[in-house]
Amino acid sequence: MTKMGLAVAAVGVLSETVFFQDYWRPPLLFQIGRLGGIEDVFFGFAFGGICAALYDAVFHKRLRRKGYPHLWIVPLLVVCEVLAILVLRQWMNSIYASTIGFILPAAVVMIVRRDLVVETLFSALLGGGLC
Repeated sequence: MTKMGLAVAAVGVLSETVFFQDYWRPPLLFQIGRLGGIEDVFFGFAFGGICAALYDAVFHKRLRRKGYPHLWIVPLLVVCEVLAILVLRQWMNSIYASTIGFILPAAVVMIVRRDLVVETLFSALLGGGLC
């Protein structure tokens, strides 16, 4: 829960530079340069941690490696997200572009690891329901 919270907190602050341009401009208590505010750190930490805990609570199992570790999936996620934001943002809102950037790697995960289809879809619904 803590590891995932820290990872999402870091990504959350970095992503705000994109969303501040065309999506929203909330009042911030403590701005962190041009990256966002301390609120984004807290929200990212809480969201990532809660999603990780929900996975454990709902599925009653922890993620474990099955066979060959697919280490290329994380760089794929990063590349898809960056390309989606850079390319698709010209034609649509950054929220929609970012969503497409997350859906593409999720589809690849479900193709490569067919045993994770239910978990991937249900985790997406749980995470989306939290927002």
